[in-house]
Amino acid sequence: MPQKKPTQTIQKRRDTILKEKRRESVLRLHQAGYTQQKIANQLSVDIRTIKRDMYFLREYHAKEYVNVKGMERAAEYAEEQRSRKRMLHTIAIDSKNKQQDRIRALEALGREEDRGIKRDQIVGLLPNPQLEGGFQINTGGGQVQVQQQSVFQLIQANRQEHLAQAKVIDVNAKTKKK
Repeated sequence: MPQKKPTQTIQKRRDTILKEKRRESVLRLHQAGYTQQKIANQLSVDIRTIKRDMYFLREYHAKEYVNVKGMERAAEYAEEQRSRKRMLHTIAIDSKNKQQDRIRALEALGREEDRGIKRDQIVGLLPNPQLEGGFQINTGGGQVQVQQQSVFQLIQANRQEHLAQAKVIDVNAKTKKK
């Protein structure tokens, strides 16, 4: 494969710099309200070049817009979820609320935790128990398959324990009223 001459590399860099400057000028003139034909005349280039630059700029800004909007939406969702959890914790802890409301708040809090876990699994921050396999331990004579307990299973067990405790408190509250 033939080596590129240093002058070819330098020329490509110059062309790239000129193209970027031209695109900046096209964007500036387009934002000022000029038509593509007027931009082409003013920059002394073919209208096809302006159309290509406009297409590139639209694609580039669309991708940038989607990335920024996606991050903003994720941040908004996380803040909303934190505020919902705070509110549910307040309801569950406050002894002034009815026991039934407290139980519902705990259940809703569990659902919020499930949603957060699923979201983190989709993003890849937590392991997905459906995709997660066990690990093998060699005991000398043969291999034994041991299923690893996932974070999701631990949280589900903890949630069930909390719900069971809330129901016990509810039953005790009803018997004391009688």
